[in-house]
Amino acid sequence: MNTALHILALASASLISVAAQFAFAANFGVSPLSLDLNSQQRSSVVTVSNDDTKPIQLRVHAMRWTQNANGEDQYDPTDDLVFFPKRLEIKPGEKRIIRAGLPASPIALGEKAYRLFVEELPPVELPSEGQTKLSVLLSFALPVFVAPVTGVAKLDIKSAELDRDGNLSVRLGNLGASRARVSRIMAEDGKVASESLSSRYVFPAIEKTITAKLGADACRASPKRLKLELDNQLIDIGITRSACAPL
Repeated sequence: MNTALHILALASASLISVAAQFAFAANFGVSPLSLDLNSQQRSSVVTVSNDDTKPIQLRVHAMRWTQNANGEDQYDPTDDLVFFPKRLEIKPGEKRIIRAGLPASPIALGEKAYRLFVEELPPVELPSEGQTKLSVLLSFALPVFVAPVTGVAKLDIKSAELDRDGNLSVRLGNLGASRARVSRIMAEDGKVASESLSSRYVFPAIEKTITAKLGADACRASPKRLKLELDNQLIDIGITRSACAPL
């Protein structure tokens, strides 16, 4: 099994009648899982592998990635990234390379973020008469970050609250010059408390709330401190309000 991330992202269906005919998503891998481009490294490569038993057709396109005042992700069309090819076919067991980079113009100050979407195209097959054609397709959104030089994230933890169902809400702001990627929440003893987060990226100058499901056991323990893992660093979180704490 390829260690690259495989993500099920979309399903499309065209209704013809009551009976159904299924076409399942292909199994492909993408590596690496993100790109960092700067004035010293203006281009990089992405390897896409076909781990399936049939050929796959893929489409590649780029979107500018920002976050609004509420920390919600926003995507807009862009020509800031140069990449090739934009369509590719990969035979079973083979790999293809996508080259991505920056145009010759100078890199603007401040970090910018993009997503390079690698999307499976539906097979060119017509459903039999009287059947529904249901296609489940894969799409991977590769993060691409562009900055003149590598910056540093600096998180400011505003508050952390734990409710009776064991749901943790952490309000935080990024005061640094680079995005912050939150990977998981750790307990004080170093054990993983949760890897299921509502959001992972916090862009510079953005303040947002990230939620994590810790479960009822965490609520019964009523922890006063947790640790947030940020880019392989652990940051202490003090629980400022807990609905689980005894009265």
